Amino acid sequence: MLSVMIILSRFVIFIFFFVSGTVVGQQSLVDSLQMLLGNAHGDEKTAILIDLSNATVYNATPAALSYAEEAEQLAINNNNDSLRYAALKAKGYANGYLGNFSVSLENMNEGLNYYLYIADSVKIAEAYSDIAYLLQALSADQDKIMEYNLKALSIREKIGDEKGVAYSLNNIGSLYWKWEKHDQSIGYFLSAIPYFERMNMTEEIATITGNIGAYYNEKQQYEKATSYLVKALKSYRELDHRYGESLTLTNIGKTFMEQNQLDSAIYYNQRALDIRTRIGDREGLVTNYYNIGLIDMLRGDAEGAKEKLYYSAKIAKETGLVHKLITIYGTLAKLYRNSGDFDDAYFYLDKSKALNDSIFSVEKHQQLEELRTRYDVDRKDAENEQLKIENRNQQLLVQRNRVVMYLVITLSLLVLLMMYIVFMRKRNEAKLKMLVNEQRLLRSQMNPHFIFNAISAIQNYIMNHPAIEASNYLSKFSMLMRQIIYNSGNDFVDLASELKLMENYLSLQMLRYPGLFEYDIEIDKSLNAEDVLIPPMLNQPFIENAIEHGFKNIDYKGKIEICYQRIADDIHVFITDNGIGINKTRKNNQKRNEGHEPFALNNTCNRLKMLYRKKKGKGNFVFEVTDQSDKAQNASGTVIHFTIPYQTRF
Repeated sequence: MLSVMIILSRFVIFIFFFVSGTVVGQQSLVDSLQMLLGNAHGDEKTAILIDLSNATVYNATPAALSYAEEAEQLAINNNNDSLRYAALKAKGYANGYLGNFSVSLENMNEGLNYYLYIADSVKIAEAYSDIAYLLQALSADQDKIMEYNLKALSIREKIGDEKGVAYSLNNIGSLYWKWEKHDQSIGYFLSAIPYFERMNMTEEIATITGNIGAYYNEKQQYEKATSYLVKALKSYRELDHRYGESLTLTNIGKTFMEQNQLDSAIYYNQRALDIRTRIGDREGLVTNYYNIGLIDMLRGDAEGAKEKLYYSAKIAKETGLVHKLITIYGTLAKLYRNSGDFDDAYFYLDKSKALNDSIFSVEKHQQLEELRTRYDVDRKDAENEQLKIENRNQQLLVQRNRVVMYLVITLSLLVLLMMYIVFMRKRNEAKLKMLVNEQRLLRSQMNPHFIFNAISAIQNYIMNHPAIEASNYLSKFSMLMRQIIYNSGNDFVDLASELKLMENYLSLQMLRYPGLFEYDIEIDKSLNAEDVLIPPMLNQPFIENAIEHGFKNIDYKGKIEICYQRIADDIHVFITDNGIGINKTRKNNQKRNEGHEPFALNNTCNRLKMLYRKKKGKGNFVFEVTDQSDKAQNASGTVIHFTIPYQTRF
């Protein structure tokens, strides 16, 4: 069983190296990279050096370390942190394969701190996994090793890294196997298989099925063990993976040997021996020669057993495999004792004991070294933890100062914003007050203008009509004046009051000019005249212009049409007459040296513009004066079209 455990232990260690993330480089890849290196510069050269380090770490480890160190220095010179820590990781692998585990651990811890700082979850998980392997190589505390592996597994599960999860599960299972906690290992091995199968990772599937076969062999469930080992063997053959094939053949042979099926056992060991001879795996040769010698011994072939065991001992001695040499010497002593050769039996037993004593001394020394290393590792962990705490405290201090700064800036901005709002409110109130005063000024300008025209009309009417008619006209005029004075005191009046004023004004004008014109007023059904509010005296100037100028000297009956329509947020007002038109009126004014626009036109337009300015862009301002003759050759008259912002009492 001891030799079986040696094989299985090596098998598990092989998995650790594979999963650590190092790529086994082929010579063709190395040659290609070296060719590219000659013409590379800057970051490109750094990246190629890192790839070279990873590609040569198995077969030329000192060169791999040299590549990694050169890459690290280049990355530092070029101020490229990403490549620097990639080089540091390659350097850590090279130091690990050279047996410089403490130095490798320092490399990996430095990389871990950087990846924690930049929050790169993938790299953090890889670093935890690598550190776990190095701690295992340094014989650190098992709980500590498992803590790092579980951290890697947790991160990989969280970010959905299926490949990483599979590697972590296999690593944890391998660790439990190494610690002879076989029942705990099998669950992790079985959990890893579906991940590898989904990704068609044949080599990993072969490795893990071989591990499961070893587990069932340990549990003496030989049928299951053989089934898994045969699956692993098939996969290794498909991959042309000679090392994995020879390892699996040896384990199958051991399974048959423990079932006392010696022919099958020697068949598989011999095939493994042939492969290991071809690939130069001398440690594997020690195992297979030993196993075949042991089978010969069980068969009763003492001479055959001695030959194989001698050869196994010779290679073990040459390669320094002391533990295996002790086992071989012990088996030779038993072989000579069984054949009655007690002198040779005593000779090999004495050699076995002497080696065992020397191993004990060496192991004691190693234990002391491991304790010292463990102390150094724990001290380094404590320093790293203290550094992390200091970094966190520093980050918290920076964050607190940043928060205070943001609060001060925010409060300052709020104060400035409040001051701006107050300033704008006061400025707008002042503007509004100014607009109101301007509106009132314009209305005050309108009233004298209207009154002057009205008094002139009264004077003319009295002179040309009998006293009774003149008295009646004067009575109506006084009523109209009361309405005008009342309405002029308000910024807005309801549409019904304005219409009543217009009708009184029109009826007065019809008395003055009997038979000259007629009028019609139309209101949109959607407008409630009692609720809708409009500025007073907007229509009157245009009606007056139509009567005084548009109907002057016409030989047909004039007509005035007044229309109110609501469209969206505006009231559209149309005042249409069939007089001579605005164009002829302007020509007549020019002949009389009155080259200015009528006062009422400009005044009303300005009133409406200010009204819309008070509304701050709400609604669409329109003010149009159109001569009917511009649209049709035989048409005459003027159309006044303007808008009023729609508003009601409520």
